[in-house]
Amino acid sequence: MIIRCERCSTLYELDESLLSPEGSPVQCTRCQAVFTARPPLGQGRTLVGQPAVAEPSAPPPPPIAVPAAPVAPPAPSPAAPSPASSGPQPSPSPSPSSPAPAPAPAPTTASEKPKGARPGPAVYRRPAPAAAPAAPSRPPAVRRDTVGAFEARLKASHLWKRMALPLAALVLVAALAGAWLLWRRRPDPEVGRLRAEATARLAQDDAASLAKAIELSDAALALEPGQVGAQADRALARLLAAAARMEALEPLADRLASASSERDRLQREQPPGFEEGGKAAAAEVARLEAELSPRRQEAEALAGQGRAELEALARTPAGEPVAARGL
Repeated sequence: MIIRCERCSTLYELDESLLSPEGSPVQCTRCQAVFTARPPLGQGRTLVGQPAVAEPSAPPPPPIAVPAAPVAPPAPSPAAPSPASSGPQPSPSPSPSSPAPAPAPAPTTASEKPKGARPGPAVYRRPAPAAAPAAPSRPPAVRRDTVGAFEARLKASHLWKRMALPLAALVLVAALAGAWLLWRRRPDPEVGRLRAEATARLAQDDAASLAKAIELSDAALALEPGQVGAQADRALARLLAAAARMEALEPLADRLASASSERDRLQREQPPGFEEGGKAAAAEVARLEAELSPRRQEAEALAGQGRAELEALARTPAGEPVAARGL
């Protein structure tokens, strides 16, 4: 169907199936005017309700005037007959001595008419050429290049109306999910208390306090997994606990070194009665090694676990700053 812009009268070709029964707003791509386009109401009416404009017909040619022939004035007679006389009057014969009658004057034109003379008949002049009949107006060309813009706007409007409810539901679901995530990420006061106590225990730097710090860090991570700060504090507590255990084993290691040295001396020098002394030194070395070896292995394992956790945290962007302290 064809519609006309109400402002600039530009014609557009439009698919009428895209219009709602009560009309749809459209915008002219030439003057940007917005008007309401309605479905056709009947035969001979355009979309905006205006009667269809009929093409003007050619005007009839003007009539051509036919001029009348000029009439010469009658020649004056020498003697007019008396109305009282009746019958034919004989024409007088000209005498030799009488002068000849003057010839009748020739008709003059309007340009040659003397002043004061009685005006003669109208002189015919060639009429001015009639104006050429106006060419029948051609209907304005339909801008077919704007059809896509009109239909695209209407399709986008229909699509928006159809997608409004699903989009609103999607926005509502996204808002609820974001609120739930924020609620899950809120700081837990119990976790904060456990972390503060673990930090205080960590600063005391003794075996019992370090063991308690590891226990508190495990409790905080159980309530809120993935805390890089709690993981770093636990790893650091393990390293310090391993170092404390190694320090506690130093006297035992010194006694083991002394017993081993005495055993080796007896076997080397072999003084009188060295067999009994060598057996006693060997027994002491075995006892000290049995006591020192598992405790040393436990401390080394604890230190290795803490160092591995700190190195793993250092490879993540969030855990690198907190892991640097323990390393």
